[in-house]
Order: sequence, then C-alpha cells, then structure tokens
Amino acid sequence: MHRSMSTFALALALSLASPGASRAGDAAPNAPSFEDRVAATRAIERVSWAHRVWPEQNPGPKPSFESVVPDDASRRKVENALRMSAALDAIWHRPITHGQLQAEMDRIGRETKDGATLHEILDALGDDPTLEAEVLVRPILADRLLRSWYAFDPRFHAEVRAQAEAALRKVSGPADLRAVAARYAEVTWTTRADTQPRLPGQPARETVHVDADELAEILEELKGRTGTPLESESAFYRSDVIESAPDTLTIATGSWPKTPFGAWWQAEAPKQSAAPAAGTSAYSPIQIDALSAYCANDTWVPTSQAVPSPRVSPETVWTGSEMIVWSGSMPTPDTTSGARYNPVTDSWTPMTLTGAPQLRYGVDAVWTGTEMIVWGGGGTNTNTGGRYDPSTDTWVATSTIGAPSARQGPTAVWSGTEMIVWGGYDSSVFPAIYLNTGGRYNPSTDTWVATSTIGAPTARGYHRSVWVGSAGVMVAWGGHDATTFYQTGSRYSPSTNSWNAMSVVGAPSAREFFTAVSTGSRMIVWGGDNSSADLNDGGIYDPGSGAWSATATSGAPSGRHGHTAIWTGTEMIVWGGWAFAGPTLFGSGGRYDPNTNLWIIPSSSGAPAARRNHVAVWTGTEMIVWGGDDGAFHDKNTGGRYSPASDSWVPTSTVATAGSPPTARWGFSTIWTGTQMWVWGGFDVSGVELNGGAFDPAMASWANIDSGQWGVSYAYHCAVWTGTQMLVFGGYDGEYWNTLWYFDPSLGGWDFLSFAPIAAREKATAVWTGTGMIVWGGENGGTAFNDGAIYTPSGGTWQVIAATTLAGRYEHTAIWNGASMWVWGGHDLASNVYGNGAMYTPASNTWTGISTKGGVPSARFLHSAVWTGSQMIVWGGTDGTNELSTGGIVPNEILGGWTAMTATDSPVARAQHTAVWDGGEMIVWGGESGAGSRVYGDGKRYTPSPVGGTWPRGSVSSLDAPTARYAHKAVWTGNGRMIVWGGIGQNTQLGGVYCACPSSLLGVEGASGLSWAADKATLGWGSLNGSGRFNVYRGTVNGAWTWAHPCLSSNLAAGSVADSQVPSVGQFFHYLVSGRNDCGESTLGTDSSGTPRPNPSPCP
Repeated sequence: MHRSMSTFALALALSLASPGASRAGDAAPNAPSFEDRVAATRAIERVSWAHRVWPEQNPGPKPSFESVVPDDASRRKVENALRMSAALDAIWHRPITHGQLQAEMDRIGRETKDGATLHEILDALGDDPTLEAEVLVRPILADRLLRSWYAFDPRFHAEVRAQAEAALRKVSGPADLRAVAARYAEVTWTTRADTQPRLPGQPARETVHVDADELAEILEELKGRTGTPLESESAFYRSDVIESAPDTLTIATGSWPKTPFGAWWQAEAPKQSAAPAAGTSAYSPIQIDALSAYCANDTWVPTSQAVPSPRVSPETVWTGSEMIVWSGSMPTPDTTSGARYNPVTDSWTPMTLTGAPQLRYGVDAVWTGTEMIVWGGGGTNTNTGGRYDPSTDTWVATSTIGAPSARQGPTAVWSGTEMIVWGGYDSSVFPAIYLNTGGRYNPSTDTWVATSTIGAPTARGYHRSVWVGSAGVMVAWGGHDATTFYQTGSRYSPSTNSWNAMSVVGAPSAREFFTAVSTGSRMIVWGGDNSSADLNDGGIYDPGSGAWSATATSGAPSGRHGHTAIWTGTEMIVWGGWAFAGPTLFGSGGRYDPNTNLWIIPSSSGAPAARRNHVAVWTGTEMIVWGGDDGAFHDKNTGGRYSPASDSWVPTSTVATAGSPPTARWGFSTIWTGTQMWVWGGFDVSGVELNGGAFDPAMASWANIDSGQWGVSYAYHCAVWTGTQMLVFGGYDGEYWNTLWYFDPSLGGWDFLSFAPIAAREKATAVWTGTGMIVWGGENGGTAFNDGAIYTPSGGTWQVIAATTLAGRYEHTAIWNGASMWVWGGHDLASNVYGNGAMYTPASNTWTGISTKGGVPSARFLHSAVWTGSQMIVWGGTDGTNELSTGGIVPNEILGGWTAMTATDSPVARAQHTAVWDGGEMIVWGGESGAGSRVYGDGKRYTPSPVGGTWPRGSVSSLDAPTARYAHKAVWTGNGRMIVWGGIGQNTQLGGVYCACPSSLLGVEGASGLSWAADKATLGWGSLNGSGRFNVYRGTVNGAWTWAHPCLSSNLAAGSVADSQVPSVGQFFHYLVSGRNDCGESTLGTDSSGTPRPNPSPCP
C-alpha cells in the first residue's frame, strides 16, 4: 500500500495531573434495564443510519434518524431480542450464557472486517462492555441460534414433512413429481455451448453452462440425493434426473416449503417473556484487532471460512473449549485439512496447513492439555506425525528416531506425560501384516521408547485402547487379524514397560468396530460386529480386580458397528452406526449407567441425520457428533450437539463464520445498505429456490433473511435499494412473476406491494431514480420484452413507460446517470445479439438512442456496465460465440461518441463477471469463458481516460481470494471495500472482501503542527489531508530515548485530545499524532536519522 505521509511529533514535559480513564468491566455490573437497552439500541442504530446509503439521486437531504426509525421500532427490536433469548431456554433448554456472549464478543473483535465502523459502535455505547454484551451481541446471537435451530427441528415441520412424504408416495418419475409438488423447477447443467430451444408445453427450465470437471462434481454431489426426499433449511424436496448424458444433466426438483421462520415466530413470540435478566456478570470489552481497522490495498479477507470437507473417521480431540477435526478418509484420502469447532459460538476456525503432516487416514490422535498429537496412518503407510498447538495454530513434526514402524490403524492414549501407540497393520504389502509393537512418545523431549513385546497381545488391528488413570495402565482389547477375531487383551504399564494379560472369563465375545470408553477406573466396551452379526452387548473391565461384568442388553440400542461412544463422567452415550441386517443406518443411540446397569434411550428429535463412521467428543455438558457417511459412501460435514441434561439436540454450524451464510446459489440479487450486504433469492444446484442473508462486515457475521409470513422466494428477479427499503420485482420459481415486494430493515420483514402492469418475467433490469424504480426488459421463456414500468413508492403507483424502438432483450445492462436510465446490449430468444442501447428519461417519458459514434463496443450480452459519475463503461461479455475482452466508454453528453478501451493488459476475455466502480477505477473480477469451460478467480482494475484508459495496477491479488466463479455478485461499500459472494463454481457459499483503496484514500499527509492549549492539558494539531480521523500515541521518556508509544486515543474526529496525566519525576511525555482513514494509517514520521519510526502497537 502506498503511503507518502509524515507525522509531526512534539515532546513536552507536563506538570498537570488528572486521573486516568479506564474502560468499564472491572466490577460485576447490573444488567441493563429495558429502557437502558432501548437507549443503547438507538445509539447503535444512529451509527448504522449515519452509514446508511442515501442514494445521491434521491431528492432532498437524507432524513433525520428520528424520522426514519421511530422510538417504537427500537422498543420492538429490544423486546423481540429478549423474547428470542427466552425462546432458546423455553423451547431448546439452552439459555444464552455469559460465556457465549463473551466468546462472541471476543470473536467479533478478532474477526471484524471493518474495525472502524465497529469502533464507532463501541464509542456510541460508551465503551461499556455490559452494553456491548447485552445490547449489541445478545440480539445477534439469539437471532442466529433461534433461526438455525428452528430450521431443522422436526417438531415444527412434521406437518409439511408428512405432506411431502404422502405426495412422494404417488411419484414414480419426474412427470408425477411435477403434478404433486407444491413448487416445481427444472435445471439443466451442460458443457455444450449451444442450448436447445424449449418446445411448446415444456415447463420452464434454467440452463447453466459448466465445464466437464464441474459437471462431474455436480453428478457426485447429487449422488444419493436424487429419487429420495431430502430436507433443506427452507423446504422438503426431491430431485429426479430427467436427462443424463456425457455433456448434459437435467434435474427436476419438486419442493414443499416449510413454514417460514417469520410466520412461525410471529405466532410464537407473544408466548415468550420480554423481561430482561435481573443480574449479570462482568464482561471483558470487545478488543478490536488493530489490523482490522484498516483496509490494506489489494488484499482479500474471506467473508467466511469453510468447515472441514465431508469425511469419515477423522481424528478428533476435545481441548476443553474446541473440538479439533483433522484428516480422515474420503472416497480418496483427504488432504491435511482440518478445523476447530467452538460450540459456544457455533463457529469453525480453519487449521493451518503449514507444517502439517502429509495426507493420511487410519491415524490416531491424543490431547495432551496443550497440543494434539497425531501419528501413523495409511494412504502411504507412515511412522511420522505432528503436534498441533491450537493457541498458536502451528504444527511441529514428531521425531522418527526410535519411532514404531510405519502402520495404519494403531490406537493411541495419553498417559499424562506420554502418548502410547500400539498395534495396527502394515498395508504396504499384501496381505497386510498385523503388528503387536508400539511406542511411547514424550512431547517434552521429542523422543520415543519402544513398548515391550513380552506378554503383549497377539498382533491385531481394529482393536480399542483406553487409559485407565486409577490403575496407571493402558488397556488394549478386541480386534482382529487376517483370520481371527479376538476377545483377548492386555494391560500395559508404562512405568514398568510390561504387559499383563486380561482374563477372558466374562469377557464380551470377539469383535471389531466396537467402541471403548474409560470411566477413569474401568473400561466399558460395547457393540461392534464379528463379520456375521452386529452386537448390542458389551462388558465392563476393572483393571484393579481384573474382572469383567456384562452390560445389560435389556433396553440397549440395536446391534451396530461404526457408531461412537463417549463418557460423560456418569454415563456412556452411544450414537449412530450401521447394521448389516437390512442394512440399517442409525440416527439413534443409548445412554448407559454402569452403576445401575441400565439404559436410557435419548431423544432423537432434532438429531443429525443417521450416519456411520462419524466422530464424537464430550465437552463437559454436551456430546458433539460430526462427519461420517450415509451408508452409501456419501460423506457428511454436518453434525449435532446433544445435551443429556435437557435430552435435546441442536445442529452444528455448517460454515466457519458465526451465523451461516446463505446456501451457495446463482440467480440471486444483492444490495448494499451502507452497513450490510443483503443477498436474496436464487437457486441451488438442485433448483430449489432459496431465502437470503445479510452480511455485516463490522460484526463479521451473517444474519438470516427469511421469506417472512408470505413465503416469497424467487430467482432471476431484480432489486434496488431506496435508502430505506429493498424493492424486489419479478422472477421465477417454477413460474414467472410480475409481483413487487419490499423488505424494510427497521421493521425486519417483507410485505407485498402490488402486481406490475407489465407481463410476468425474469432477468429484467431495474434502476433507482431517487423517487422510483424503473423495470425494463427480461423474458418469460417465450418472449423477450422491450417494455417496462416505473414504480413510485411515495404514491404506491405504477406507470407503464413509453415504448421504445429497441428490440426486446434480456441479459443486457442498465445504469442510472442521475437523469436517465441507460440500457445497453443484450440478446433475445432467437439468438439475436445487440450492440445498441437507449436512454430513458422519466421526467419527459421519452427514449433517446445512445450514440453509435466512435469506438462503440460490438454486440454482446452477459457483460458489465458501470457509471463513473460522468460516463458509462461497458466491458466483456459474449457475442454468443466468443467471450470478449473489449469494451467502450461513452460520456454523459448525448452527442458524445464512444472511446474504445485499451486492450493492453486487459483481463482475459470473459462473461458473467462482476464490475464495480470504486470512485476512481473499475474493478473487474471472476467470470467464465467457453460456455463455462473456463472459470476465473482473478480480476483487474481499470482507470478510464479520453484515450482509452489503462489497466494500471496489474492483476487483483489472488492471495486469499475467493474461489473461481461466475454468475456471482459484487457490491462496493464506499469505504474502500468490494464484497464478492455466491455464483457458480466451487465453495461459492464463501466469498471475499477485497480492499481496493482508491487514490482519494491514499496519501494521508502529516499534521501541520502540534501545540498545547491554554489549559496545558489539551493537545491540538492542524488538519491532515486525506484523513478523516486521528490516532494519538504517547511515549514515556525515562533516561534512555526510546520510541515505545502506546495508543493514547484512537479514531478521533476532532483535531485535539485532552490528556492531563502527569509524568513522574525525571520523565517526560512524547506525543505522536497520525492520520487515519478507511484504508489505513499514516506513518509515525522519522527519527533524527531519518529512519521511519516503527509502530509495534497500532491503535485499534
């Protein structure tokens, strides 16, 4: 990032004293009253309103906050948040805890994508951590959890599920599905550049172009999902394959929408209490990560991270606060990827790949108290491993000197000082060689000691080992080798390096794929199979007495293998698994008390989908299950949390970011409100229509936007932001619509406005004029339209606009120049592609052709167009045969001609990309060519000029950029950031925030001088060019001259700061003032030698 800046510094000795200030949070405070919450909520909303985009075309100044957000709206918001908190306790028996709020506060400070706005919010709350927790964070967390848990809770969706199941019993193929489904849609995925016209009578069908690899990935994703009823957050649905060829896949989807959250909550909310809690505990304030406050030019940060990819049998440990998931096996071995799941915030944190062990499966892992140690594994048999420290997100390799031989399937336990591994098999030869060797690894010395083989159990794999702390031994039992199943085992004592055989009297029968847990004094084994039968019995082994006792079979779960078991401190909980009989996949389990020898069947309401070969950990209050597969080798990356205290389940998040982003999609809309990016509608891979979400960069989280009580959800609609509302017109959900809806953030809901006086359609364009929304063009599968209408919210009226000589078209562009809508390009259903356009002026209700003089761009569609404030830039797209890398610039003047854009250093030809205007440049990113055969994850920045402009800054950085995609969306936030999200490609549920500091935000200049006011306590300075705010640093000079300057005050709007703190005798204070804006902070100047001063502790 370029910063040619300086900072004046003034050193002064002070003799005035005043007490220092500190943030709240030292003593346990009282919980805010209802009125306190309303006042604090309005303070937050004032900050949001100050940032709210008021379109420049809107007539008159931006209204006052009070006129737009009445006090009653804030009171309802507070009341709603309190009712949501109460519902979490009343319905799911999981009240929001102090720990959850603190963890969410810490996460927000650490992960914020817009520290400057967050700083303003905290200032508005008086830097009061109790208000931060109760008024800022609690509503976000309560809304997120309530929506997430409602979405898949069968208690609320049983009726719709029954309707779907009853209808599907009548379905034998796609034709039947169309007849019985509540909603029906077809999607064709093809690698063909040409598309076949739809025949009369055929249902509407969307066609999506992909490359061969993507088509193969879609086929893989749809395996096991076609022909059977499935569930999404918003619907029950079934997808059937209509056509499957090497180059084409057509999917028909019938769906039955669930009751939208908004409709359910409208009825449920009055049943919940809105009374604030009587008391609270002290909170630590939100600490903003210093680097997040700025936007470093040409850098990306993700909107969210992915959870671990679907997998079976990953290595999993519980750290005391997080579940670590690493490696595992897939249809092919997974990479070294992994993540840490925090149940308090219901969020995932990806693990570093740097230094991680090579890919493998059949590995085991232990938790030492500070590190996870993994060792061994297959894929390529290995005797290597690694130690992972979650506090630093770093890996250190384990020594191989003296390590056991390479193997997969060993067991590992932690003794308190050492990891003990034993058994397994060498799969590098055929047949595999089973092993009875092992080793003890000491992480403090990074050394190995071999375990004795004298008296060791017979060589085997698929056994289980546990550490029994009361006896100081590892107990290894069961398993099999190439020919024999074992019911034998031994106790290993690391203190004597010796084995003692276990009695087989009363032992469970021989088995594999069973589970074993340690109670601290005993080992409990249960379940498994012996190749001919699945078992539902087990045994309890006491190493102190050497005796076995049987677990009860009365009331026990059905026999199974591939299940999990955890120890709670009083019970063993088993869950999931698979039985050969049927075969049967289980989504149920049992709770076993060894003291009473009794089983209790836990609730399955809200439990994860049935699975096998998953993992489970115990947190101290909950069992978390995750991963596995569905019995047909379709791996999962979903899970659930079970609370024995309330006998209830809630799901684990399916994305890393707190708050789930909307499902990956295309055909959706986005708008930027000034503080949030809203995503709405669209289709997923099966053609299921979707709801939406709001991404808040300051809070680094997503909030759900559901379809409200109306259940509105369309694809290929158009949307505009009015300054107070989002207006949504038209679209497609299996049929075409000409409806107009609005979403009001202050009211938090949808409402229907009217039907438009033009035909129903999709792929129309819309612009906001300042007083109305103009809709034009689009198609309905049979006709491409050249008409439109304007809707005026103030009067609630539609007016059909004047006719134009332009041919009907869609996939064109439309921009607003302050007085006219400019339409350009597009194509029709007869494959005619257009290289012309026109300007519509609503004041006169007339059309004027756009100039065709000069370097007018060639005919195209699926291109981009931006308005710079004085000219329109058109770039890229396709002519139906080839993608284009050309473009043109046309000025606002009617008589002005086009200027062809330079081709030098332009991006690779592409269509379905995005382009935004940052105030000085056009940023192009993503897109595709070759009818989806090539998908791009790159971009460039273009500066226009009268002679064709330049692409001056090279490529947009690819470091941490989103995955390649097309048909995505991008918004410009106005503070140096572009947000990219969605589209077609891999992992498009994840997006990115790109910092593109325009020249107007670079080059903050130094202060003109620092001086004391007459009170000798107020430090002042002159204005800084390019700076909106200031940071003040104060260093203490005590003898030696140093440059350690901690932050005294940050993000100041005024050019002064009061500081009456007094230096000690023999000391003096030295002050530095820097300028800051959304793109960064100025330097701290130079020392006497001209060396730039370091800034090791920048202000937040």
